[in-house]
Amino acid sequence: MKRWIAAVVGVVLLIGLVVGGYFLFPLIASQQASNNIQFEKFGLSVLPGQQYETTVGELGITQLPAAFSPNDLTPEERVVESLIRDRNALIEENQLLQLKIESLEEQVAALTNYRDTNERYAPEQFDIELARVRQELEERLRALPEAEQYSSLMIELMAIAGQQEYTHVIRTYDLILDDTKKAIITQRYLPTYTFCVANALSLAANTNAELRSVASWLTEPDLNPLPERLKADMDVVLPPCQRSFRAAMDDVMKSVTSG
Repeated sequence: MKRWIAAVVGVVLLIGLVVGGYFLFPLIASQQASNNIQFEKFGLSVLPGQQYETTVGELGITQLPAAFSPNDLTPEERVVESLIRDRNALIEENQLLQLKIESLEEQVAALTNYRDTNERYAPEQFDIELARVRQELEERLRALPEAEQYSSLMIELMAIAGQQEYTHVIRTYDLILDDTKKAIITQRYLPTYTFCVANALSLAANTNAELRSVASWLTEPDLNPLPERLKADMDVVLPPCQRSFRAAMDDVMKSVTSG
């Protein structure tokens, strides 16, 4: 009798489990689908960029818009989306700041170069340098045996002419030369140029007064114009010396800038 009752109870329980499982399975499946949707929405919310319109990915592939609108997001998902927007905004702001920094660095470099150039050509400093070049050149000429044939006034005028060409070289090539390169110009090239000028002046200027006029004219041509005849002669005899010297300087400066 007890075995029969136990068998009946077992059958009833089995039937109950089958019936319960039949009704519970759709509910479980529905809940699982809902969970999958919520998980998918969360994944879309943490992607960078705008989720609700077509975008282009980093590899150039078109990305379709998300299937969910902002109204479907939970409060937690909205917070995540807001944080992502803030992050993207900070990235864009950082890129703009980087561009501004690069632009400012270029401006600083330009201003530094401008300052150095202006300091290089500051009247006091540049005048001191020119006076030194003239003095050194005149002393060197007086020590050369080849210059013994010229008067003291002519040697002085030769040094002035060399000084003016030195000024032309510096301003033409806009270079800040070190002492070694300056020595090459003043000791090797300028003396040769000044001897050419001396020969030219021997043809154009016939008196010491005319030589003094040429000296004043070379120093400040606007304030000390030459007489018409002397100016015409100087326009003939001086340019060949200048062209020869400046052609030599072109070669020297090419080696300076390339070195």
